[in-house]
Amino acid sequence: MSSKPILAVLLVASLAGNASFLITTFSKRPARHAGAIDQLALTADQASKFEGSKRAFQDQRRMAHQKMAELRRLLADEFAKEAPDRQRMATTAAAMAQVQTGMRPKLIDHLLALHALITPAQRASLADLMRTGGGSGSVCPGSMLYPASDGER
Repeated sequence: MSSKPILAVLLVASLAGNASFLITTFSKRPARHAGAIDQLALTADQASKFEGSKRAFQDQRRMAHQKMAELRRLLADEFAKEAPDRQRMATTAAAMAQVQTGMRPKLIDHLLALHALITPAQRASLADLMRTGGGSGSVCPGSMLYPASDGER
């Protein structure tokens, strides 16, 4: 028997195995959480009026996430050293807290801008989502409002 048919069968089996692995992996991925804002079903007019606040808040949030990622790297790099510097680690941790604290007033401003635009029923719905965390596992201020981008996970 020639080795070509055997190689062809092995190649097809390998491709089938890889395809089934990928299908299984992607089908078991958790569904992306829709942000609380998306769940409010804003009208076109509400969405249009809210767009500026939304864009500004998301830009601020993205910058905060980038800064937090940088600080996490610094903390991890210090931790990985043979003799980590306690003061450097404490300073980095304090800087992380400062980034989070700095986002809180921005979140409040963003929520108040939204509050002015939505109906009492939408407010009640958002309040319920806020109480439960809106399905978000993150503790970052405002994380439950919008789905996480790939760079924020």
